[in-house]
Amino acid sequence: MNSDKHPHDRTEEHTYTQAFTGSPSWENLQLSIPNQLSNPALESFVQCVLIELTEGTLTAEYVSRGTSEAERLLFVADDDRGDWFRQYTYTDRYGMEKRRCPRAEVRSTLLSLLGQESKHDIHQGSNGQDFFHLTLDELQWEAEFL
Repeated sequence: MNSDKHPHDRTEEHTYTQAFTGSPSWENLQLSIPNQLSNPALESFVQCVLIELTEGTLTAEYVSRGTSEAERLLFVADDDRGDWFRQYTYTDRYGMEKRRCPRAEVRSTLLSLLGQESKHDIHQGSNGQDFFHLTLDELQWEAEFL
């Protein structure tokens, strides 16, 4: 490892490494937004998320608290190859919207949401940090909204 790295780089590596330790592997795939991850680290994180979604019965959940009402985005693998996903968008005002989308779109959406540098990239007047994590019980929240 190059000793010329800046302290910020070491902090980023430490944060990134912490995100991928533990058992089972998906339990620590969580992130607050904004975060300190570089673009390559964020791409690796999203790739791990997509793999875990495809291999297990997991749900990826993004919660935005940047407006007067919270918005939840949920992603669930829709086939065993990971080519297609179901995306659920929930707001108090509009309820639940469900649609099917390809892997590339989910990847792009996650990179955009998780890579925000500040709350003002999307929301003005934030009242809390956005948060992303994987959760096990898809059926529990799906029954809640349907």
